[in-house]
Amino acid sequence: MKITTKSGDKGESGLMGGKRLSKADPVFDVLGDIDELNSVLGWVKCEFSAHGHKSMRDFINFMQENLYKAMAMISGSQNSQLEDSDTEFLERKMDELKKEADIGSEFITPGKNELSARLDIARAVCRRAERSYVKYAQDKDLK
Repeated sequence: MKITTKSGDKGESGLMGGKRLSKADPVFDVLGDIDELNSVLGWVKCEFSAHGHKSMRDFINFMQENLYKAMAMISGSQNSQLEDSDTEFLERKMDELKKEADIGSEFITPGKNELSARLDIARAVCRRAERSYVKYAQDKDLK
């Protein structure tokens, strides 16, 4: 699998559709944060897989697929779109998981066990990705 272009990037990187921007462009902060979240979710998925939690593994796959769609949209792809039904499903599933886990409102110190530590990292990375996207969208006056 080829992972480099071998053409020298001159401090630039490409978006879908071939547009080239400086690697310092804020869009790459957003894409990098989402990519990191996707990677951390893969790490969480490994732990669920190791313990036979197929439904959680499938849910994380669904989240990862939607993160790829979001990255494609941010990169300028006209062929990728997040559907309202996808968002609604994610919100319903998160509500179910909160009830199932009986998460209180008190502060919880990360690291109760391996899985909770991985989930805490995913949560923190997700919040950073959200902040970087909101800032990017405000700066670009996106709706």
